[in-house]
Amino acid sequence: MTFEKKRFSVYIIFTFAIGWILQVVASVFALQGKMMLFSPILSIAMFAPLLAALIAKAGIKNIGWKPYIKKNFKYYLLCWFMPAVITLVG
Repeated sequence: MTFEKKRFSVYIIFTFAIGWILQVVASVFALQGKMMLFSPILSIAMFAPLLAALIAKAGIKNIGWKPYIKKNFKYYLLCWFMPAVITLVG
């Protein structure tokens, strides 16, 4: 198994393991009626892929996404407020 395949396997395993464990823990709290614990744990579970990438030592410095805020400011505002506008219209 090459180094890249091994790194990818570690990433996939940790992504699913961390995600599932946190979602099961959150579900247990939800069944007990502790919604104040359910929501934050479920929110943390969304960061499982990032944590798995750090564990697998994947190169996240050069992921290729750089926001050009000054250049695209009107599009950022549109994307930010449009869901609320659509909700109000609907």
